[in-house]
Amino acid sequence: MVGPRAACDLRECGVAHVRVDDRDGRAGESAEREAEVNDHRGHRDLVVAGHEPDDAEPLAVDLARDPRTRGLELAERRAIELDPDRGEHVVVYALIHGDELATWLVTAVAVNKMMSIVHVLSSYGVGGQERVALDLAIGQRARGHRVAVISLAPPPDGAMADEFREHGIAVDRVAKRGGLDPTLVPRLALALRRHRADVVHTHNPLPLIYGAPAARLVRAVAIHTKHGKNPGSRGLVALRRAAARLVHAFVAVSDTTAEQARQQHDAPLAKLHVIPNGIRLDRYAPDPAARAAARAELGLGDAYVIGTVGRIDDNKNQAMLVRALASRLGRDVRLVIIGEGPARPAVEAEVARLRDPSSAQLTGRRMDVPKLVHAFDVFALSSSTEGLPLVVPEAMAAGLPIVTTAVGGLPTVVDEGETGLLVPVDEAAFGKALGRLIDDRALAKRLGARAREVALSRYSSDRMVEAYLALYAANR
Repeated sequence: MVGPRAACDLRECGVAHVRVDDRDGRAGESAEREAEVNDHRGHRDLVVAGHEPDDAEPLAVDLARDPRTRGLELAERRAIELDPDRGEHVVVYALIHGDELATWLVTAVAVNKMMSIVHVLSSYGVGGQERVALDLAIGQRARGHRVAVISLAPPPDGAMADEFREHGIAVDRVAKRGGLDPTLVPRLALALRRHRADVVHTHNPLPLIYGAPAARLVRAVAIHTKHGKNPGSRGLVALRRAAARLVHAFVAVSDTTAEQARQQHDAPLAKLHVIPNGIRLDRYAPDPAARAAARAELGLGDAYVIGTVGRIDDNKNQAMLVRALASRLGRDVRLVIIGEGPARPAVEAEVARLRDPSSAQLTGRRMDVPKLVHAFDVFALSSSTEGLPLVVPEAMAAGLPIVTTAVGGLPTVVDEGETGLLVPVDEAAFGKALGRLIDDRALAKRLGARAREVALSRYSSDRMVEAYLALYAANR
């Protein structure tokens, strides 16, 4: 079968003339035209400018069936790169007559379609915003884009840096100096220029303040994601608002977070968008073998396990979770807290007051959460404030029923009485809801099964990645 040579000169391949026009992304609507006649080959080439139209292959088939080209068959489709750094290539359809090459159908595509995307983070510590950036970066790289991530924290790297590297994401650092750092914007701009950034995506306040003006200096698209309420001093809020005027789009991770942005006047309303967080759901599929291994590692035996994952701090409020469960914990009911943070001593003090302190354990920071979460029977989140925490849809994807405080975007994630139980930030109410599932395990299983169905339908990382890429493209 005849087909294009892998790295041939286009004229040697029989392409008479290729004109690439990247100004019109609506290829196939207005940019279709007939190429020059190649006297040597004596055939015609059809050239389409911009992105490849959906009907390119049917067009090749129709041309093969045209009475004026009777006997032609569509032989092969292949992309030939012109400039990999720019993402520029052409798609060539070979049409044959018998065993002889008769003509080529050429579609010029994807000039500058590939983007260089740089995510800017406060640090490489383990947290929700870093995990969102990781999942975005993985999905964007899988779609052919160049992706890098920059931390504003001094060394050493946090644990997430290795995860970015493992997935082929370029890891960089432009460390912020103490206090307000007037040198950070130009230093960050130099790094963005080095990465040839087309899009600069900042996550949470500090990267917004420094990343938005740096993006503008290098003429990149500036996108910001607000992951939570982000309280701050009057001066910090003023800086955030000023920086938000420089971004092309300001994204909230939930309707509740968007409403908080409106109330706080975080950004011009015309720039405000909502894109819910997504997760790589395949990592959380229920797995009996993984469950047995995780429970054995944690020494849980056949106990009924309430578990939580998150940074240990006052906002996550794990101390209240320990107190709420105090009367139920023992050999048959256990509590597992995965995470690390400044409030750990206060949580450990609450554990020490339990009648059986061994019934609750703090694992510290773990990078294998998708494996350990299978050890749980119920997922609990006791936060006093939230945006849209990834740990909840992740736990749902693992088939766990949820008991959570009704704060931030959580009421939009958990369907009361269907995928879990929503309660106020109140120790007694939280303990009662957990006790209900401990006592009615059939209900817990029903809620967990439905939670997985909902997670699979709502929280795909592919949906999130495509939504952000569309936003990037709309602002280029």
